[in-house]
Amino acid sequence: MVSDQLISKGKEESKNCEAEVKKQNLTNRRIELSLGVTVNVGDHEFVKPTVGMAADIEDGASAQTAYLELASEIMTQLRAMHALASTGKLTQLLKQMG
Repeated sequence: MVSDQLISKGKEESKNCEAEVKKQNLTNRRIELSLGVTVNVGDHEFVKPTVGMAADIEDGASAQTAYLELASEIMTQLRAMHALASTGKLTQLLKQMG
């Protein structure tokens, strides 16, 4: 899957940046990321499940690595939502909610 390839490539690139980030003394760092995907659920109906998460980054840790780990977790959640959407269960849940 393309997203997995991007995450893998990013992990390799983050190794090069880690030494530079470790030289910095940064505190109170937080990253936030939201990703969504539009899914055709039939009869010209679409849903766009979106997952957003935030993570704190410890001193000396690579922001890029933390970002990639967060993106990976979000992609896992989006795949689960996509599976629900493709079976129609997500649409049923959304209709029940409002």
